[in-house]
Amino acid sequence: MNEEQIKEQLLEWLNKPFNDPSFDFSEALLHYPGSDETVLGAKLFLVDNNSNYKLLHQRITGLKFTDVKKTNITMFRYAASIVFLIGIIGIYYIVSTRNSYDEFKVVEEGLPVFMSESKANFDGFMNQYRIGNYKDAISIGNKLNKDNNDTLNFYIGCCYSYNKNYEEAIAFFEKISSNSKFYCNSLYQKAFVYSQIDNKDSVIVTLNSLLKADCPFYYEKGKLLKKEILE
Repeated sequence: MNEEQIKEQLLEWLNKPFNDPSFDFSEALLHYPGSDETVLGAKLFLVDNNSNYKLLHQRITGLKFTDVKKTNITMFRYAASIVFLIGIIGIYYIVSTRNSYDEFKVVEEGLPVFMSESKANFDGFMNQYRIGNYKDAISIGNKLNKDNNDTLNFYIGCCYSYNKNYEEAIAFFEKISSNSKFYCNSLYQKAFVYSQIDNKDSVIVTLNSLLKADCPFYYEKGKLLKKEILE
């Protein structure tokens, strides 16, 4: 589904009484990679509101003028106003979700694994992680993680973080012990997550632990993030 088709279906859907969108349209909108303000505004609204299509529909249709007559010209103006209003939402969400600490984000590449036809094993989990299907990876990982495995704890935490489920991410990063090979990585990722929820005290505490540990790869990054937080 191309950009014009997504935009056309979005406007058509908003101009009708609420009904659950089709799977194809929903997937196309949530994975939209472009920069059109209308489509991007709707996408970011959904991302920040747990894909709540009903809330999006209510938010936009709640702005309707009740005295608008449904003639061709008024309907055209109304459609144009919908585009404008979604554009405003898009700009708002772009600005409000842009965090000054985003430059410190580190996306872990994941471990090299064999391609697996089955998703119900570690290779399947890591393959979903590496291609950015974090929701599927979380589902697989939680089923596999019966023994509280550090590798799974770390990468499940990363999945939650990259999906902006920050509280869940913190819970998994905190499970990782100081003698784990993922300890340094988890400290830095946890500090970054705290920066995203504006918990500056916890960022500093976590970074102090990182700077005291033997974490050469993250040492300079940690110092820079701490400096940015303290300024």
